[in-house]
Amino acid sequence: MSSMDHIYMSQFTRIPLSSSSTPKSTPASSRITSPAVSRRPSMEQLPVVMEKRTPTQKSQKELNFFMKYFSHTKN
Repeated sequence: MSSMDHIYMSQFTRIPLSSSSTPKSTPASSRITSPAVSRRPSMEQLPVVMEKRTPTQKSQKELNFFMKYFSHTKN
């Protein structure tokens, strides 16, 4: 369980590092705290987090939601 937590955390610790190197209008700190904004930079990381999880009914529902969300925003 601790290794899974580490994997999950490493996904998000990578985001501020990459976003701080490229200057954007919003600071990296606000991007993490607000869920609506933080969803954008972590878009490619999220599916990885979903895969690592054990496939329960809840995570499958979440996966379906995110797949729908991603395909909707890509267009």
